[in-house]
Amino acid sequence: MNLKTRFLLLAALLVLTASATAWTVFQRIAEGIIEQWGVRLAETQVRYDSARLLQPVAREVALARQMANSSVLRRWALKPNNAARFAEAKVEMESFRANFKDQSYFVALLESGAYFHNNANNEFVDQPLRYHLSPDRPQDAWFYSTIRDGRDFHLNVNPDAALGVTKLWINVLLRNGERVLGVVGTGLELDSFIRDVVDVSPSGIRTLFVDHRGAIQLSGDRDLITYASAASPIADKQGVYRLLDHEEDRSRLRAMLTQLATSASPPTTVLSHFFSVGGKRHLAGIAYLAELGWFEITLLDLDQLMPVSRLNIA
Repeated sequence: MNLKTRFLLLAALLVLTASATAWTVFQRIAEGIIEQWGVRLAETQVRYDSARLLQPVAREVALARQMANSSVLRRWALKPNNAARFAEAKVEMESFRANFKDQSYFVALLESGAYFHNNANNEFVDQPLRYHLSPDRPQDAWFYSTIRDGRDFHLNVNPDAALGVTKLWINVLLRNGERVLGVVGTGLELDSFIRDVVDVSPSGIRTLFVDHRGAIQLSGDRDLITYASAASPIADKQGVYRLLDHEEDRSRLRAMLTQLATSASPPTTVLSHFFSVGGKRHLAGIAYLAELGWFEITLLDLDQLMPVSRLNIA
């Protein structure tokens, strides 16, 4: 091999080595840019989705709280067999029904288990007593779990077989002092609510709303929703945790939820972290919605949203 050939081979090797090094550096820089962009996108998307959810739900929660504070309903619940008090209560319940977005209400009394309801079609205005709850029926477990839990209000996605509806229910405790008399509230039709609030994210972005135990309350994939979560135990690998591929990711997510719920951080705080979901790396943006007691988790597939190949220079 003559000197010229050796020189050309050496030059070619140097060019290839320099090109490979430059490509590796470029890849790392591009990945870093995409990750930084992804974190900003996750924070923006989480805040946007949170506001879109809070606007309709917070109003309904506020109205349900007003309903639970009604002195007319409390007086009737203390003596539910009093005809005069029941007549006053029906007028009061109808006035709240007219203001709820779903145009429906429910009142469930603890002592008797009586469940009162009227809907947007005003079908039960004269006979609002629909059925009686029982602690022995699994479909009624949500009511007794809500009572035992003791929180002033609870959001629960649940089908009501007796009424033939599936809704996002807003449950508020009806109290007389420290004594719990029952649960009152309203519901939002699930499919339309998911369509208007959850299903609007672009491809590559998945939004989940989960409760304090990790039970999925809202998702574009209805099969992921933990129905009647108020009465359902959530194991370590159930709820949102079952989406994660690795145990260390589950532990990390659990720690992040706890941090958001217990810290004194501003309500707009968004935490982000990479998790393996379905064999692919996703960037998660997580925020705590204190008004609802829920977390929002937005999963971004950066390979789909902004693949490194798009940054390649032809």
